[in-house]
Amino acid sequence: MTAPNPTTLALLSAATGSGANPLELLQTAMAVTSPLTAAATPVALGAAASTALLATPLTPNAQILRQARRLYVGNIPAGLSELTLMDIFNQAMVKSGKLSINGMPPVATAQINHDKMFAFIEFHTPEDATHGMLFDGIMCGNNALKVRRPKDYQPIPGVPTEPERTEFVTGIVSTNVPDTEHKIFLGSLPQNLTEAQVRELVSAFGELKAFNLVKDAGALISKGYSFFEYLDVANTDRAIEGLNGLQISDRQLVCQRANTNPKTGQNTLGVVQNLLSAPGGIMAALGAALGQPVPALSTDGAGGSIQPPPPAGPPPPPPKGVPSRILRLDNMVTLSELENDEEYDDIMEDVRDECGTYGNVLSIKIPRPLPDSPADSQPGVGQIFVEFDEPAGASKSLEALDGRQFAGRFVDATFYDENLYRSGALQ
Repeated sequence: MTAPNPTTLALLSAATGSGANPLELLQTAMAVTSPLTAAATPVALGAAASTALLATPLTPNAQILRQARRLYVGNIPAGLSELTLMDIFNQAMVKSGKLSINGMPPVATAQINHDKMFAFIEFHTPEDATHGMLFDGIMCGNNALKVRRPKDYQPIPGVPTEPERTEFVTGIVSTNVPDTEHKIFLGSLPQNLTEAQVRELVSAFGELKAFNLVKDAGALISKGYSFFEYLDVANTDRAIEGLNGLQISDRQLVCQRANTNPKTGQNTLGVVQNLLSAPGGIMAALGAALGQPVPALSTDGAGGSIQPPPPAGPPPPPPKGVPSRILRLDNMVTLSELENDEEYDDIMEDVRDECGTYGNVLSIKIPRPLPDSPADSQPGVGQIFVEFDEPAGASKSLEALDGRQFAGRFVDATFYDENLYRSGALQ
């Protein structure tokens, strides 16, 4: 029998004092990491062995180990087989030098949920799974696969939870766009544009580091907006200038930085708009911001400052659905907030108070993530639905909330079908 590797020793250390049976845990870990067992993995034995392995009852500690070896894969194209999915990751990882124990391909098994277009892939070791995170965004046909940790993932002592920040795979654009000052929002996109078309559009301004076209879970069409970031941050302003206001079909694109200015805590676009619309004109507003008077650019004959012409109005808003009594709010809550009971109650109260200023609120529905299912596969999770007694209340609330910042995120407000709302079909 091969001696335990560092992962095995870390697991034994974590089990000390927890009541776990060290011998049982050692046997489980050795079964995962020994060369003999590795040679008899489902890769070699086929579907029957895979099914038998996945059906084996697991102790709590073995379950933690298994979840550390698994990754969630979203945006799976229709008709993809488990073997093909395994080959995509194994070939890419082997090519990048990310081999498993004894030089084996890292992925051992795969399970695909074809109805909801996601899968779980299981690796031979937790270290393999961490390396697998580098391949978030790997292409499968025209689909960029979304690679994430499972919802019930728990870190294992001594095993990195994320790859080294200096590591990246050439040619792969991550689907996870980090919240930095260089994160770009592109909205008012025609929903018939494919992921490949939108990516090609924004790639015209530079090589992408990360890109995400936002879709409903399991949906084939987008929600009309995306987020992205360039490898060279110098391309950020150039892309915003080139894309903002660009006409595509009947839509005029809206492009701006997605996050607030880290130095001032204010959104750059909002600062400009506030200056242009401030009482007394832009120079008076600038003087107030600097804390000292600023001379007028020029004066008219009576000595009064000549104000610049009023700014052009904003581009026409994208269609927001058929007006109804139901309002849907996107990009307003995070999964962690929904999982915390206290934060969930606070959000419910805040939404009721805010929307109540525009009309009589009859009900609010905020779907919460289920414990043992990926959030991406649960329709409605991450969205807020508000029912008013009259369509006028929903309309006023939409006008007030759409595009507003909430905890650094831009809210997307749309009308929602009343029949779907009453039937509980939230998506």
